[in-house]
Amino acid sequence: MTLWGQTDARTFAPEILMKFEIMNRKYSVIAWALRNRQIVFLIIGLLVVAGVIALVVMPKQEQPEFTIRQGVVIGVYPGATSLEVEQQLTKPLERYLFTFP
Repeated sequence: MTLWGQTDARTFAPEILMKFEIMNRKYSVIAWALRNRQIVFLIIGLLVVAGVIALVVMPKQEQPEFTIRQGVVIGVYPGATSLEVEQQLTKPLERYLFTFP
């Protein structure tokens, strides 16, 4: 018993104590970083230097070359329904065109 008839927290609410211990484990990385500031600064510095080196070494072009492959194909199939045009003209033509690299 402590003052005013209250019991000790360790005997009164062990589940609260367990939650507190779990909370402390969650923040162990933060506590480690605060204890080892110099190592954290060293790691940050190395990452910044690596980023600058990667930026300098990365190939860059003002006008990069790329090819857009597109075309228009007009198929005329008089007297056919849209379903017949799709099945007999469009699908075989697409299969043939998609074989090219």
